[in-house]
Amino acid sequence: MKYVMGIDIGTTGCKVNIYNEKLISYGSSYRSYEIISDMPGWAEEDPIIWWKSTKDAIKECLTNTSVLSKDIVSLGISCTNGIVPVDENGNHTYNAIMQIDNRTIKQAMKIKDLVGSRVIFETTGNRIAQGTFSSPIILWLKENEPDIYKNTFNFLSPTGYIVQKMTGRFTFDHTRASTSLLYDINNKDWSMKICSLLEIDMNKLPKIYNSEEVVGYITEKTAEETGLFEGMPVVAGVMDSVAACVGLGTTTIDNPALIVGTVARLCIPQLKQEFDHRFLNSAFVNDVPFLSMTPVNAGGLSIKWFVENFLDKEKKLLLEDKEDFYKYFEKKASEIPPGSNQLLYLPYLVGERSPIWDPDARGMFFGVKLSHTKYHFYRAIMEGVAFAIRHNLEIYTSKYGTKINRITISGGGAKSKLWASIFADILGLPVVIPNDVESETKGSAIFAGFGVEMFNSLNDILPKEDIITIQPNSNNTKLYDLLFHIYKDLYSNCIKLFKDLQRI
Repeated sequence: MKYVMGIDIGTTGCKVNIYNEKLISYGSSYRSYEIISDMPGWAEEDPIIWWKSTKDAIKECLTNTSVLSKDIVSLGISCTNGIVPVDENGNHTYNAIMQIDNRTIKQAMKIKDLVGSRVIFETTGNRIAQGTFSSPIILWLKENEPDIYKNTFNFLSPTGYIVQKMTGRFTFDHTRASTSLLYDINNKDWSMKICSLLEIDMNKLPKIYNSEEVVGYITEKTAEETGLFEGMPVVAGVMDSVAACVGLGTTTIDNPALIVGTVARLCIPQLKQEFDHRFLNSAFVNDVPFLSMTPVNAGGLSIKWFVENFLDKEKKLLLEDKEDFYKYFEKKASEIPPGSNQLLYLPYLVGERSPIWDPDARGMFFGVKLSHTKYHFYRAIMEGVAFAIRHNLEIYTSKYGTKINRITISGGGAKSKLWASIFADILGLPVVIPNDVESETKGSAIFAGFGVEMFNSLNDILPKEDIITIQPNSNNTKLYDLLFHIYKDLYSNCIKLFKDLQRI
């Protein structure tokens, strides 16, 4: 029996999974870590923690299974969005600056002045924005940490950082290059024009590879530290959203993926290069070349924030009683009627990307009454994130006229049947819960197997099994339709107030 390993470097944790040729999981492991926010609006992570978490999770995964390291034929990695400056030995010279970081507003404006919004969009397929893209971060480092920039050998994605630690090779993959604002999506390479206008040294950008391309092999040192077999092939890796779509088998335009992780996003495959600036657009897979995504910054992060800041004591008490906290709160929240008794939530805790792209937007509970309990707030958060996804879906279907038949959900949020039901009711579409909601590791493992010809083609092995399909409740959908209009008006009526608040 031969196996492949999939690793996902997420925003708040690292997952490792081992799969056989039929993509059945033989063992998994997880390690969590924290976002560093030493300054308002900043979001960093320590790459060394990624590497330590990855090594620990690999060792645990191997220990807890009967799989021999020598029988794992390849390894693939998916990752969240961030950029890491490293020296010639692959050691980071500054913390990774993450996708929800808002320090680079000035640099984003500079890109607009030097290159222009039209040129950026026509070249990269994306708008100019802070945090989400690498080039404003690189410019920030150049202007604020000139020694760091000068001594940086390469800028890497989280995937590229872990690949380098494992193999010694410096690499980038096409999907993550798509989120750099330095990538020519037409010619599939770094844009010499944009780099020249921004005076970014192209020697600091690694060669770009296809996600399934073998770029290196597990070194002796990595083998000793992880238990992996020395010489095991490692592929270039992939953006987490692309990995999730492949892991779910959602590679057709009528069946998007809804990934509810720290960031929630709807991922819709595109056959044509007809991009919308309100979405995040990237390279995808060969048969379906593009992917449009709608990142909602505080998806699962909203639940995490609420629990850690308002329910931490209760969580500890439930754990002492050996009761699952999230199951308990899901049960209580399910007893709250749809609409949370007219309580609405805007999930803009760290500003927002799709579709409003407003770093000044902030979270809001609207309609608070004396009768509201913590369970109303918990459910309202779930509904608010679902409204944010609906806002994006409404724009997409209006522009492209694409008929969406169903949506397949994955990520940590997919473990909540209540949340899946809320999405079905608010979106007015069937929501499919797959057999394996940890789709990022499965997708990265699929690319790993494809890269060493364990699989003949992606289409041959795309997963097709579902656990359950949740149909929307028409009565609930009618109620949510009314609340959705208020939800949208809340933001539009507060745009100036959000900006005024940030100036104080």
